[in-house]
Order: sequence, then C-alpha cells, then structure tokens
Amino acid sequence: MKNLPTHRSLRPIALLAALLVAGPLAAQNLVLSYDFNEASPVYASAGSLKAKLKGKGKEQKAGEPGSGVSGQPADRSWDASAATVQALDTESKAVNRNALAHDKDENAIDDLKAMTLVFWFHADQPLSSAANRFVFNASSATKATHGYYVRAVSRGNGARRSQALEFFPCLNGAESKPVISQYFSAGSGYAKVGEWVFVAITWNGGRIDFYVGDRHSAAKPAGSGVFAGQLGDEKQALVLGNTGAGNRGFDGKLDNFRLYDGALSPVAIEALRTADVAGQPGA
Repeated sequence: MKNLPTHRSLRPIALLAALLVAGPLAAQNLVLSYDFNEASPVYASAGSLKAKLKGKGKEQKAGEPGSGVSGQPADRSWDASAATVQALDTESKAVNRNALAHDKDENAIDDLKAMTLVFWFHADQPLSSAANRFVFNASSATKATHGYYVRAVSRGNGARRSQALEFFPCLNGAESKPVISQYFSAGSGYAKVGEWVFVAITWNGGRIDFYVGDRHSAAKPAGSGVFAGQLGDEKQALVLGNTGAGNRGFDGKLDNFRLYDGALSPVAIEALRTADVAGQPGA
C-alpha cells in the first residue's frame, strides 16, 4: 500500500482513519497487502510477505487510472470486466479463466491459526451461486480438505434471489462445514452490481465474522459462524478472482486486498474502509 502522507497534509477524515489504523491494527501482522495501483497486472505486496500477484487470462488487465475505490487519478484496480461470463456458462460451456495468482505456494499464509481478509469487489453482473471464487487457497475447488476459499452463493429465483458470501474453511485433512454470511436482496449488501462493495472476514480461531460496506456506508456485521479447526497446508498458490484450475472466474474489478494473521476489531476494519475511500490506504 502507498505510504500515508504527513499529518499536516491529511484531511480530517483521513487523519482519523490513520490514527485508528495505527492503533487497533498494531497488534496484528499485515502479511499480504495489494493496492493494485501498478500500470501492469504484476502486483507487489506491501505486507511482510513480498510475494507478487500476477494477472492470468486474456480478459484481464491493470485498471485504468481512477478505476480504484477512491476514484482518484493515481488509484487503479485489477480489471477483469472484459469477461462475458461468471465462471462456467451452462449454455456455451465457456470458462472465465481470469485470475490473480502467486507463482508458488507460500508457507507464510498456510495453516494460520487466525486471520482477517479484506478486499473490495465491483461486479459487472450478479454473482453466480457457488461459481465465483474471490479468494482461493484450498486443495480443490470443491470437497477441499486443506486451506480455505471465499465464494459467492445464492438462494431463490428471479426477483426473490438473494446472495451471500461463504467462507469455506477446511479441517486439516477433512472437509468442514462452510460458514455463510447474511443473505442480501439485489442492490444491497454483497448483492450489488456496478458499484464497489467492501468485504471483511475475520477468524479468531473459533469464530468467523463477516462485515460489509461500500463507499458511502460504514462496515457493518453481516453474519457469523463457528470454526475451531486447523486449516492445514494445502500446497496451493494463493489465487484471487478464481480457482487454481481457472474455472470459477469473476466478472468485474478487485481492489485493496489485505491478509492479516489475526482477527481485526470492527473499529480497525472501518478504519481500513474509510482510508480506502479517501484514497490513502496506508495500512
């Protein structure tokens, strides 16, 4: 992430965000951090792990200037909005293979005992039930036994369709039960199209909590569940926006991804959202 400017140059809202970040986040280690502001889809981490994410697939690229969450000229995103399908298209069998991926498995993010995932997504079409992977660090796309992944799920049909996010943690060597967020109707929560959505998922070793926000609304709780197992080392490089096999793709943009090795507080999570909107995500 970009360095925060001096306090004299910060606007009041950005100063508040900076102070909040400096406090609650200090106890947690920022392992991975990508702001996607590079002009080509090769992204260096500002966290303690310096692994690069590289864009994969012919319909992805670095976003244009101003395409990021803040809309400021220097703020870019990773852009896969040229994709025409979300993952598998059941009629044409077309596959969206766009993704961001590490070159290899990174032990520093395997077998964590607690974590926080933070990212923004901007969907170009409604999310596909069980088809989109936002974060993939698991042994397989289905029936995974090591690692974890975050995917979209939905229920209902037509106007009654609602959407949620699912955190699928895998016991060390066995499948586990997924933890699902609150379901949202179209145009709310995680079920928004054509606007930036803020996501935070925390796991303190026993409890998983979801948070949701956007550019204009503060992060708020969006469901919770229990997982007290061990994730295990899945031997899979981290992938964003798809699976390792490239068959659960996302049509849209991603921005400001972070991974911490502990559970952040709601105050710290909101500070990250505020800083991103202000265009100063220096955490």
